Formats: sequence, structure tokens, C-alpha cells
Amino acid sequence: MDDQQNQRSRYVATGGRCEDTNVMRFMRKHNIDAIEDLLVRSVDDPEWFWPAVEHEVGITWHRAPTDYAAPADFGGVWFEGGMGNAVDSVLGQHLGAQRDKTALHWVGEPGDVVELSYAQLASRVEVLVRTLRGLGVGVGDRVGIFLPNLPEAYISMLACSHIGAVFCPVFSGYGEASVLQRFSHFLPQVIVTCDGFWRGGKVRRLKQTIDAVRARLPEPARVIMLVRAGIEVGWNPESDIPYPSDPPEPLSLSATASLAAEHPLAVLYTSGSTGEPKGTVHTHGSYVLKCVNDYFFCFDVKPTDRVLWLGDPGWAAGSHMLYAALTIGATAIIYEGSPDYPRPGRLWQEVAVSGTTILGLSPTVLRQARQHGLRPAEENDLSQLRLLGSAGEAWDEDTWKWFFLEVGKQRCPIINWSGGTEVAGGILGCYPHLPLVPAAFHGAVPGMAPDVVDATGKPVVGTVGELIITRPAMGMTRSFWKNDEGFRSAYLKARPGVWTHGDLALRDEAGAWFVVGRSDDTLKVAGRRVGPAEMESVVNDHPYVVESAVISIPGGEKGYLLCVFVVASPGGDSLDLANEVAERVIAQMGRPFAPDRVVVVPELPKSRSFKILRRVIRDVATGAADPDLSAVENMESLQSIPLISASAPFKASEDSDRKEANGVTAYV
Repeated sequence: MDDQQNQRSRYVATGGRCEDTNVMRFMRKHNIDAIEDLLVRSVDDPEWFWPAVEHEVGITWHRAPTDYAAPADFGGVWFEGGMGNAVDSVLGQHLGAQRDKTALHWVGEPGDVVELSYAQLASRVEVLVRTLRGLGVGVGDRVGIFLPNLPEAYISMLACSHIGAVFCPVFSGYGEASVLQRFSHFLPQVIVTCDGFWRGGKVRRLKQTIDAVRARLPEPARVIMLVRAGIEVGWNPESDIPYPSDPPEPLSLSATASLAAEHPLAVLYTSGSTGEPKGTVHTHGSYVLKCVNDYFFCFDVKPTDRVLWLGDPGWAAGSHMLYAALTIGATAIIYEGSPDYPRPGRLWQEVAVSGTTILGLSPTVLRQARQHGLRPAEENDLSQLRLLGSAGEAWDEDTWKWFFLEVGKQRCPIINWSGGTEVAGGILGCYPHLPLVPAAFHGAVPGMAPDVVDATGKPVVGTVGELIITRPAMGMTRSFWKNDEGFRSAYLKARPGVWTHGDLALRDEAGAWFVVGRSDDTLKVAGRRVGPAEMESVVNDHPYVVESAVISIPGGEKGYLLCVFVVASPGGDSLDLANEVAERVIAQMGRPFAPDRVVVVPELPKSRSFKILRRVIRDVATGAADPDLSAVENMESLQSIPLISASAPFKASEDSDRKEANGVTAYV
């Protein structure tokens, strides 16, 4: 191990005791000495491992499976002979002694708060179950959910699961075209939505979008509308009904539908860089168990915890938190609004007030907090936090260290977690009892068999390669909704016999794993594949750079142009900054990585979760026909992105200019 790795290995969280973590207790119980042994055995002996996990967290069956063996093929059947319903594990098992414990704690952007006990949540689920059944919804029917972070979004998921209907949540930030694309494919018979909601101090209208979508669906859908913002909306008495109000007296949860383990639970859409969104199909048996597995072993969630994972219920992270945290018997914390509204430190205040013990955020949200100069643990009492989590994008080391030192105060381990909607959770993760390597993963999540391979399929160490999964795993999508061939083409065609996930990864000689980025974001420079985060980390170290995005586009003598988009802080000449950025990259990464273009812009296009959208930047900069802009939260940012080519680029606007210096083209 080199000096740098020795230095990194010193990050040890001081809070809590290793012996008390879920993973250590599980290992002691089963006479397992090392985490490596647990990971191997979890894959080699699924007939021991998965029943043991079920026993730990209280997974409930109507009829236990006769076989826990892994299927021979990807997309194959788990739990032969098993019958049950996800709601029995998520909610039903807690309606005894735990019935008065808080299940959901919700905070609205205006400051309103709702807390629901397990019994109150069950009552609200039962009310919606009766409403859906009154509309004729039964086993196998389809319900679309177009709601923001409200309790009713999660109640809708549980009500559908209870009935045996298949639910499809769609990101509440999508516009008409993106919602229509997904619902035209899924064809919901009922859609649950609301009039509107608050985001960044503004009301976002959802019913208006659904009215436009419904008019264009090939099959009519009924609409259940919740009043959240109190705004005026259109009303069609033939299709629309109000969301049911609470009954005068709480209702008991009725018997759930008894379903085969492989009965579809949800269709969760995930977008690729090209083509239509992919509707991943997840089942009652494997989805819940995979979600719980990750929360139990990696995030160490216990019944005493209060878990906040910032995200939208339209993404997999929403249902993942619901089904995992509640099955374990913890409290799920839901936050409606923008993390920096009406002030930059709003989120951290809510973390303190809500008593959050486990906090999951994306690196982009944390970079934004750093840019605001926040000192979360100095400005708020975060002493109740015991574990920090992150997923969704690659880290830079400075932000990781800020999270560990400024937020966790060296007490809280950071659990880095990477996987995807397609696998219902993590492929790689960390463990709270092990020393931490900044921005890295300890290795596989239990039940997963990942590897890193080169273009020939040969495993590699110390160099970037494709992340693959060598065996079928719990939680993997069974297929794409109505598109089996698309499923095989996306994950199984490139390397027969293994799952190619679409991520670039690196496993170093010391055993640490890193996810470099998505394969379609890869920069191939001088024969070396590099993730954009590596170069962006170098650029972001400049004192006048707020943030950056690096893309590669076709053109030039090398066959590509390396383009850096930079948001500058006040205080420097843009051309000087562009040249300094180029010099910094050359000095730290080498002449082959010299940028061909440096573009100084007021802001970068981002999603609602503050993720920088490199694919959108690339599409706009190259003049792609009909680019998918559905995830862009700040559309005005696109006006500053110039059309770039190797020969005669256009100006971004009348106020921008193109200048040459030191072989670098700068747009300022």
C-alpha cells in the first residue's frame, strides 16, 4: 500500500461500537470471521443467506418458498412456491406492540409537519385501498403515481401493493412530454396526483400536467387528486375523484392479497443516455428483501433509527427507503421542498429538528452546501446523527472529507453506495465497522458478485474497466416492461453470461473500489479511459471555480474535443480563468488531458436533486436533434451553452465571445 493509501486508511469513525453494528452481530451469530467470508458465502450459499436475512428483519410469507436457490439466468425466478405480500413485511408485522411508533415523519416546504404512527399509516393505506377497489382496481391492474414528497405518495405505493396492483411512480419534476412517454408505455388505469406543491418557494402544478397527459393516453384513466397547494385546477366529473379523507375512526388493515413471490410490485423507469426510458419490473418477493438487505448490512438501520434519504418518490430511492426502513421498523423522514430554500441551511435545520440519525445525500447537494460556506454541525445540533450515506454520482475527495469532518465530526461513517434502479439497490457499498477510504467502496454489497473487466472481458486491478455482475442477484429487474429484447440488449448482450451495468469502475491493489462514472460519460484520452469526476475534481480546486462539468465531443485531429464547462465565482477575468483551468489540468494530469475548449457559464444544467446533467450539456453543445431535457430543473442554463464544433463554433449569445490563448479556445 503506498503512502497515499496509508494516509487514506486513517479515516476511522469514532462514534458507536463496531460490535453493535448489524453486520458484526450477524457475522458473530453465524460464526463468520471476516467481511470477505460473508460476501463470498452470501453469493455461494443463497439457500442459507436469504432465509437468515429474512429472520433478522421479519420478512413475512403466506406460504414460505420451497427453494431459495438463485436462478440460473439473469431475469430468472426466485422463491419457487412462495406466496405473500410486501405490505405484510413493511407494515403488517408492526401493528402489534409497535403500532404507536412513528412510521413516517413528513416536513413540508412551508414548515407544516405530519407524523403518522404505524397504526395511523395502516389506517390511511386501508382508506386508499377501499377507494382503489371502488374504482375496480384489482390484482395485476396498473396505477400511476405522480406525486411529490408527500405522505400520500408512499401511502399510494403501499395501497397498490396491498391489492396486488402494479404501481408506477413518475418523477414530480417531469413535464408533460416525459410523463406522457412513461404513462403511454405503462398504461395506468388510475393515476394518483395532486393539484400542485411547493418547490423553492413556487407552486409546481401537477394536475394540469396530468389533465394534458390523460387527454393523449391511448386508454382512458381515472384520476385521484389530492389537494396540497390549494390552487385552482380543472375538474372532470367523469374521470376525476378527490383523494379520500381520513375516516372519523381509524381503520384496521384488511387482509392483503396473497400473491406469488414473482408477482410484479412496481415498474420503475430509469433513463439511459439514448433511446426510450426503461421500465424495470420488480417483484413482491425480491424487491423488499433486496432493499432491506442493503439498509441492514450497509446502512446499519435499526428499529430505533430515523432515516432521511433526500430524493423524489418518482425515483427508486423513494420506494427503496420506504420498503427498507419500515420493514426494519424504523422511521422514514420525508422532506418536500428544496434543501436550500428559503435559506441555504434549511435542510440541516430539518435534519436537527426531525432527529435524523441516518442521512443520505448526493455529493452535489453537499458541494452546494460547501459553496454556501455552511458549517452544518456548528450551526445546528447534529449530535443525533450516527451514519451518513451517499449515492447517485461519483465523489470528489474534498467533498467527501467535508462531509466526514464538518457534518459527521469524524463520528459518523460515510456509507458510499452505488448500484441502480435495475438492481433495486447497491452493487458496491461500505460497512460501518471498517476504516474508510475517501470516495471509495469497501466492496460488494452482500448477495452481489461484481468484477471490473477490460474490453476483452479479463478482470483488471489498478486500471479503469467496466463494472459487471457475474451471477444473478436478488432484486435485479425481471425484464423491462413489455420489452424483453430491450432488457437483454441493455445488460446481457455486450458480454454473454454476465451483467454489464454501464458503469466504469476501478479496484486498486489495496482492495478499495471506485466508481468513476457512467460508461457513456467516459473520456477516452491518449488511450486511457477517465471518468469526468477525476478531471472535474482538479478543475474545482481552482479558487475561482464554483463547479464544473467535463464532456468529450466528436471532432478535431484527435477525433474528440475535450470540453470543460466552468461556473466562476466573482473576482477574476474569464479568459484568465479559462487559461488557468487548462494549465491546472495539464500540470496535474498531463499534456494529453489539455482541454480543447473551456466554457465559462453562469450555471450548469441540473436535475432537481442538483445532479449536473453532462449528457444534456453534450447534446446541446453538439446540436443533437430532439435532446431529452425532461430532467433539467433550470432550463435557463441551456442558453449559455454554445454550439461547439472543431471548425467554426457559434457564439452562445450576443454577449459571449470566443478567444484563443495557449492553444485553448475559451468562450467567455
